[in-house]
Parts: sequence; structure tokens; C-alpha cells
Amino acid sequence: MEVSRLGAAAWIAWARGRHDEALSLMRNAAAIEDRAKASRDSRTDRSARELLGDMLLELKRPAEALKEFETSQTREPDRFRGLYGAAQAAAQSGDIAKARRYLRGWWTWLATGTPARSWWQRAISSPRTDRSAAAQALEAGGRVARSLSSIR
Repeated sequence: MEVSRLGAAAWIAWARGRHDEALSLMRNAAAIEDRAKASRDSRTDRSARELLGDMLLELKRPAEALKEFETSQTREPDRFRGLYGAAQAAAQSGDIAKARRYLRGWWTWLATGTPARSWWQRAISSPRTDRSAAAQALEAGGRVARSLSSIR
């Protein structure tokens, strides 16, 4: 219950433009969640650490966001949003190899046979390593992620 309260308070602070306070509250929520036994439905609920990663991405702090998403992956591996967030943070940090690795995990998670499958396979296996290719892949992935966000 405390994790939910802190998470809600963090988003209220965020909405009021108090980003440092929001980050502090969400970090506290993540720390409590890390110490707790799994009490939430990890298939559908967002972890506080993933939400902290989202906040850091919004603040253009992708290296810090990547650490949070990777920490989340150690506790709960192969989560849809965790994989996508880690890929996004890695790409924004300039670590294209890591972004591709997380995108491959994310793609593996996705249901096979989606219309975007062949495009994604080309995007993540491309030998190009420039940021624009990764950014285009993530933008397209974001559209897929938003449409599939209720799956897991």
C-alpha cells in the first residue's frame, strides 16, 4: 500500500512540475518495492522502478533511466514495459548494441505474427549503428507498445 501511495504522490508532484520531489518519492517507492515480496500482479502492474525510469527518460536522463530499467529486469526479467524502456534508454544513451539486445528481448516477448514483425526483424538486425535508425525503430515500437499495452 505504501508503494502505491508514494507512487501516486510522485505523479502528483510531477504534474505540479516538482520533478526532483517526484523522483525522490518514486525512488522511495522503488526501494520499498524491492524489499517487499511480490504483492502486486507483475503481469499487469507497472513496477515503481519502471515508472522511475520513465520519469528519468522524460527528464532526458537516459543513462540513469537505463540503470533503473536494468535493475527492474534483475528483479522481474522479461517484462514487456521493462524491456521496451531499457531499449529506449539504451538507444537514447547511444548504446546501440544494448538497445538492440533489449529490442530483441522485447520482440521475442511480442506475439508472433503481428503486422510489424518483418519490419522489426529488419530494424533490429540491420548493421547500421546510427542513432537515427534506432530512434526510428523505437518510435515505431512505441506505437506498437501503446497499442499492445494492455496485453501484459
